[in-house]
Amino acid sequence: TVDFTNSWTQCTSTNDVGGNTNFANIWYANANGGQTYFWQTVIVSNQFLPFAQDFVPTEPIWFDDVHNGWTNITTSGNVTTNFIKDSTYLTQPTGYWDGCWVGVFVDGNGTRFAAVTNYFPATNTIRFALPPSVSFYGTTKYSLMNNMRSITYEGQYALVTNRMYYWPLGGGNPNNQTVRVASLGNAFVLSNEQHVRMQGFQVEGYYSHVEAGYGASAVTLTSGTRNDGIRFTDNLVQFMRSMDRGPVINLQGTTN
Repeated sequence: TVDFTNSWTQCTSTNDVGGNTNFANIWYANANGGQTYFWQTVIVSNQFLPFAQDFVPTEPIWFDDVHNGWTNITTSGNVTTNFIKDSTYLTQPTGYWDGCWVGVFVDGNGTRFAAVTNYFPATNTIRFALPPSVSFYGTTKYSLMNNMRSITYEGQYALVTNRMYYWPLGGGNPNNQTVRVASLGNAFVLSNEQHVRMQGFQVEGYYSHVEAGYGASAVTLTSGTRNDGIRFTDNLVQFMRSMDRGPVINLQGTTN
């Protein structure tokens, strides 16, 4: 992880944070040199912070638990790899979902994520781009995230147009907090290695981009190669975020 060192400014009106009525609790800072991608893990006081989402997850690491808070929708005529149309939920004014991301439950019991590229209130439609190979169940679920207007409790943050918005954990002034941001995707990647022992490391705050699949691991052994005699013992592994409940220790490609 790296420390987020840019100074924070407290919001003084709803205009500072897209109309969010919690503005007095929210601060913002330029993201250059710190948070550059909303998916990056953010840690304060050894707590894993949740990014803003259109519901409150029971645990921030389970933002992709489709059975907890995600919006149900009939797929036919409403969901494709390029748009979601929902006249019940997508009723907000122009610009409301700018800078946001959408997660969609897809065939194969997985979730896929994409940036929202347009929002059309007149047709209750958001547009995005998932791979054309993706398919959906007859009824599916979706969730919108990284919206500064969805910051509703302490610890939440959003990254919009290179500016980070944050309701400080515990309240108070975030300039007096140490805010740490994940900076790498993997700790150890081994391919065709034998008799390696990794011991006594502290691995935390690694992350994967939402498009990357199983991309954040303390240890990844590359499948399709021979990795023998690998030992990963007596290490502290915490605050990891990967795609769709991806593994923190990925032991493909090993025989013992």
